[in-house]
Amino acid sequence: MINLISKGTILLCLVICFLITGCGGGDRVENPPPFQSDYAEDWEGTWVIPELYQSGTISLTIAADGKISGTLNNETLMKTSSISGTSDNTNFAFSYQYDSTSGTVKGTFGLNENHHLIGNFNNTISGNTYEGSFDLTLKTYGLAGCVFTGDGTNHARNIKIQFSNGYGTVNSDYYEGWQKDGFRGSVTVTPYRYGYSFDIPSKTFSTDTSNINFYIAGFQDDFSNTGSGWMIGNSTIGNAKETSYLDYINNEYEMVINTKNQAGEVYFQQNAFALFPVNYGSHIYDAEVKAYPFTPTDTYCYGLSIWSVTKKYAFFVRASDQSYAIYQITTASSFDLRWGWTPIKDWTSDSHINQSTPNIIKISQNDSQVSFIVNGYTLDSRVFDLFSSSKEMMIMLVAANLSTSQFPLKIRFDDFTFTNQVIYP
Repeated sequence: MINLISKGTILLCLVICFLITGCGGGDRVENPPPFQSDYAEDWEGTWVIPELYQSGTISLTIAADGKISGTLNNETLMKTSSISGTSDNTNFAFSYQYDSTSGTVKGTFGLNENHHLIGNFNNTISGNTYEGSFDLTLKTYGLAGCVFTGDGTNHARNIKIQFSNGYGTVNSDYYEGWQKDGFRGSVTVTPYRYGYSFDIPSKTFSTDTSNINFYIAGFQDDFSNTGSGWMIGNSTIGNAKETSYLDYINNEYEMVINTKNQAGEVYFQQNAFALFPVNYGSHIYDAEVKAYPFTPTDTYCYGLSIWSVTKKYAFFVRASDQSYAIYQITTASSFDLRWGWTPIKDWTSDSHINQSTPNIIKISQNDSQVSFIVNGYTLDSRVFDLFSSSKEMMIMLVAANLSTSQFPLKIRFDDFTFTNQVIYP
């Protein structure tokens, strides 16, 4: 009988317990989400304590959990202190210390209509309490720099400077470089212009920085973009009219010469790709283009020319008889091969020159050693003192009509590349 009562009592207790707790074992108590500060940013601004006639600047960082760190600068006392404290979305408190004197700041803060963080506080120091206030804005920084054409002194214009995180773009200026303010956090800076390559593709910053310099290291153009910068239209040589015509045709670049015995040269409109830093290390570069006569005859030749301020040379290929020549241009204003163009390597045959297919023409310079290359084969190599009085180089496309009767001449160019191998400072 005792055993039965005991078992019944136990069963009744279990039923009562089940009814009270339910099948799920009772309601669970959820932990509140972690605190998230509404003001988790970097801030900077000014503060003032009128009663003490003291004021200064403050720079602080509010972390996601409300912790405060930063720097307090008392311009009246000419003293600076680090600060450390806590905050929620209404109240804040932090401590500071000037030499052996410590103080505490406690108050309330919030955003006004201009997104300023406005604070009113009591400052307690040496047992006395004084009222004060601060006015803070989001901390930002500025970036500035230049894009150089390669010689280390001349600025390149119209290079687009792109900024990450939605900060837009600016264009580099020919005289003053570029600059932009208002950044927060980490920002990556990338220079861009169609076809161009740079010594460093991009750089990342998170504080005020000037002298952010990029150097143009090369240029590439397959002539598919008619706005890539080469000249278009009629070009007058000397006193003649419409002696050459230049245009983008079917993803190639065409040079038409309408006057006999004339050389037509085309330089990139901004010509920045052809300038490189002779101030720094060796002068090493490669310039290459693919070219062919659109209407082949035995009088057409084409290639590349290299110009400094005082020295100018042209490297010609003639497909009809598989020959090449190197001219020195002694009269800069003359574009007539009969005057002012002196052959330093007269027409010489070489089987590496293609007759019926395009030729890849290349000039490669290593200091004063200049090599003239066709289809991967070095046809000639010379020592040229190009830089005795010049810090700039320019690469041009060149074509010439050797006939006194057959014209116009049409030459097509494609896949132009310029690569500067100089190690920048």
